Amino acid sequence: MPPKPKAPHRPKEFRAAVTALLGGTVIDPSQLASATERFGFLLVDDLRRRPAVASVRLPALKARFFAWLDAGAAGAPRRKVKAFNLCLYEGADYFEADFFGCPAYDPKDPDWACRWCHEGPSRFVFSSDAIAPEWAAGLRQAKKFVREYLASEQPGAAILRRARAVTVGFSDGDLDVVWPGPKRAPGRR
Repeated sequence: MPPKPKAPHRPKEFRAAVTALLGGTVIDPSQLASATERFGFLLVDDLRRRPAVASVRLPALKARFFAWLDAGAAGAPRRKVKAFNLCLYEGADYFEADFFGCPAYDPKDPDWACRWCHEGPSRFVFSSDAIAPEWAAGLRQAKKFVREYLASEQPGAAILRRARAVTVGFSDGDLDVVWPGPKRAPGRR
């Protein structure tokens, strides 16, 4: 059998991300290649400086997503933010999301979500094999997660429910209104 390839050198933050995703289990960098295979990690391009992303089951992914939304909603200036937008981006093997609070919502203005006054925590990154292999299914899953979040008792869900609108969509496409109801907001196509 040919020898296993050596794991590439990864910075400290990469090892910290892997450790956190494994529930505190410390991995020696020389074992990283086998751990990668065993846990199905997707290693995002170092040039983009993204940490490792786990191919996790949906309940674990949803719990991390809810915590991320809580963090984004908690920092939103209550008097300034009138609407929220979850802006999605598609990579080769993953999706990313940004969380924005906007000072106004105008369903007739396709660029309303481009003017934000609040930006949530760093981008949420999840592997496409954990939710969907293609963009349309990824969008459906993101909208489902946000609707479930809005229906939950999470601390940030109440903040989002006070907004005029909560939308989800890709950065270069239409925005779907998931709160207060199923409507389509104009996008930037």
